[in-house]
Amino acid sequence: MDAVNALIRRNVQIGVRSRPLNLVAVFVFVAALITLLYLAFNEENPNVRTMLYMIAAFSFVAVLGQVSVIRTWFKRKSSQ
Repeated sequence: MDAVNALIRRNVQIGVRSRPLNLVAVFVFVAALITLLYLAFNEENPNVRTMLYMIAAFSFVAVLGQVSVIRTWFKRKSSQ
């Protein structure tokens, strides 16, 4: 039983250390999304514009993937 409790404690500590990295990842992908959309709006070549929109879509999906993680992080922070 002591081994299980030690494992749980270790996993909680690792999770606490990884939360700021998730927040940084969200900001990086949001910045990339905004930059890519700006470049796409100002691009005259339709092929390059399409490519920028596709890369922006991938950034958007990456941001959506982090939303639940960030929401959980803020819920835990407010309950402490």
